[in-house]
Amino acid sequence: MMFVGIRPILLLISIGFSSVTLSATTPLSLLVKQCLQLPPLSTGLMSSPLNTTQDDDALAERMTYLEHQLLGFYNIKDRVNYYKQFPIHNDDKESLLHCQFYLSDGLQRFVLSDGFTKLLPQLLNSPNNELAQLGQRLYRLVYNQRDRESKSQLHTAQAAFKQGLASQALSLHFHDKRCQLQDNSTAVKEQTQTPAAFNQSIASYLLKQTNPNCRKTIWQAYQARTIERNTPILKTIVDIQNTYAKKKGFKDFASLQTSTQVLYSPALVNAFLDSQTRPMNIPPWDIGMALKKAKKSPFIAVSTHDFLTQLYQALIPYGIHLEIISPSIHRVWLNERLLGEVFISSANQFAYQPIRHLVVGQQFGQLELKIKNNVSSYQAAKKMIEAVAMAINDLSQGSHYYFNNTLGETYDSANIGQYWLTYALTQSLIGSPKTGSREAIIQAYSKQLTIFRAKVALSAYQDNKTSSIDHLSQAFSDAFGDIWPNVNNYPVSFSAIADEGPLYYHTLWQSSLGEYLYHSLHACEDPKTIFNTLVINERSVKLTERLSHLLNMPITPYRLIQKMKQNSPLACSRTSQAH
Repeated sequence: MMFVGIRPILLLISIGFSSVTLSATTPLSLLVKQCLQLPPLSTGLMSSPLNTTQDDDALAERMTYLEHQLLGFYNIKDRVNYYKQFPIHNDDKESLLHCQFYLSDGLQRFVLSDGFTKLLPQLLNSPNNELAQLGQRLYRLVYNQRDRESKSQLHTAQAAFKQGLASQALSLHFHDKRCQLQDNSTAVKEQTQTPAAFNQSIASYLLKQTNPNCRKTIWQAYQARTIERNTPILKTIVDIQNTYAKKKGFKDFASLQTSTQVLYSPALVNAFLDSQTRPMNIPPWDIGMALKKAKKSPFIAVSTHDFLTQLYQALIPYGIHLEIISPSIHRVWLNERLLGEVFISSANQFAYQPIRHLVVGQQFGQLELKIKNNVSSYQAAKKMIEAVAMAINDLSQGSHYYFNNTLGETYDSANIGQYWLTYALTQSLIGSPKTGSREAIIQAYSKQLTIFRAKVALSAYQDNKTSSIDHLSQAFSDAFGDIWPNVNNYPVSFSAIADEGPLYYHTLWQSSLGEYLYHSLHACEDPKTIFNTLVINERSVKLTERLSHLLNMPITPYRLIQKMKQNSPLACSRTSQAH
């Protein structure tokens, strides 16, 4: 069975025209025109015939009416995000950017309107869990609004920071000629009385350089390559964010950002990160060599069609059934309810891209699953499992409201169900990588690097930096088993510090919690029950209540951190259907 590319088909579905190609500008022009012709979001709210009603049932009816009015806005926003992945003309990029600004401004006007201001308290105080959850998400939109000038300054600084990192140029004096690779085709060229210049990637040099001291010197120099350019830019970003936080009544941006999360303080985030730190004892400058020497985990190559069939079979215990309409269109069912469609397209890597989000009672979901022809390695199989789990997670959200399905209760809990499902499917289909294998080393190293970066990002946005350098130096040594005297160079070397900042930890936290939940529940609980609780959440129950129910104990962040640190899954304490 062959999977065919369907990106032109996706354009037909998204735009509704009978004959277009990706290079055509007409669909994009029409999309932008449709975007700019959208009426103000407040119009649907103010014209609602139920505008003054206080009854909760009537409030639910009114919000359903409003949700219907807003679907056009949501779908255009998602369609614009979908198109951004394609190589398009600069004029079209500018048009899409104009559309994004228009949508952003429209949303800001909506959440600051008088009608919305009167509506929000009714939602927040509603006894209906779903409406209350919607109110909390909408309140976050209001709370996080910024004035146009500060937003512009922040976005400009963030773009400049990324641009600085995009430069791979590095010039060095080699006092020790042994650090120069003599082959002109390699990363470093010897030059007379001038600095040696990097002409290829740092990874290429580190793989070819057999002298460990040279690898360490070059890697550390590479981390500082943008220190003069990006240090003042990062300071500008941090100053903007800390000023904003202080206006909100917080001492720094790290405290503000974490205040609404599951890990609700910098201290809790640090406690989690410390609990997950393990002695990797392979410093970053030696990871390439370690991987080069390691063998891959055993894996028998399989066609993507056959592996996808295995994946679909593995989803049946969760109540998910996939119907293959054609090689390029698959429908996803939850029990007897249609969730949406998956469009299969050929690509160089496995990936997932949403097109239109599911809103129960309003519209089905649509997404694209990009696949390669064959699954040839353990790592490729893991990537495909991750992409499918993301797709199923997005299509299975059980709310009648777009923001409930797309924002998550908190930023650091929005995808816990997805990570649990990914881990469960991975264990079912391919298991853990072989100890000492290349994949096992990558997995362990990536985790420790994420922990270290999260500590760096959190520290950068904290007001008290008295001992931050010593703390980060120790953190580096604890994870990688070596010393880096200039650890203060690291903040300017990765882009996520400018965007995600203090919340950089969120992926690691959710994946670690998802893994812990799998080990605690897979032998105790029916997988469909876990899926319904963690992913669907049809009754819009808060996360702490759901976790308390599943784990059969009162849940606090600190208790979860301790349990995850001890790597001690809970023993089954109630009679449940076994996995």
